[in-house]
Amino acid sequence: MDPTIRSALAGFIFLILIIIGTMLIPSPSGSLPDGASPTPTVITLVASRTTTIPGPTPSGSPQATTPVPATTAVVQAHLDSVDASQLELGRTSYAYITLSNTGTVPITKIRTEISAGKDFGFPLGYQSRDFIHELYDRIEPGETRTLRDEFDLPLSEGIISLEGLYQVTIRIYANDWYYVGAWQGEVYLKG
Repeated sequence: MDPTIRSALAGFIFLILIIIGTMLIPSPSGSLPDGASPTPTVITLVASRTTTIPGPTPSGSPQATTPVPATTAVVQAHLDSVDASQLELGRTSYAYITLSNTGTVPITKIRTEISAGKDFGFPLGYQSRDFIHELYDRIEPGETRTLRDEFDLPLSEGIISLEGLYQVTIRIYANDWYYVGAWQGEVYLKG
């Protein structure tokens, strides 16, 4: 969240808490005229944000500061598609994620959080696993790119075959923190 918005939101929440707090403070009995009700005192807070960089003054003093404007850099992306149809058990296979950079700064890292589950029947029941993959690529603002995510999936876990239909959810983040979106679907894995 933008620091300016976060600061304004914190100030607003603080103001609301003050108003609620003053409404909960009882007034001493008999201090109000008949028919009058207590009115909370509202304190107005003004929040401002100034960023400065230390720098020398014309006189050479290191105490001076130079204002720096707030940044307008925006990390934003759109999940166009996910293709997991090429995944196979027992060999290296790939899933493809297509993203559009709709922000104003390059995207250099994509993190995928993958949750896959399957009903293995009696006695195991429904089992799921979570994975995190990180893809390092550069997607410039305005660019759409298909990224390849590599998987090495085993054929089995011990004597249990992993072949079958899986419920999959993939959550995608750009530059580690911007939530791009999620894809949910069924993927049939065969060996």
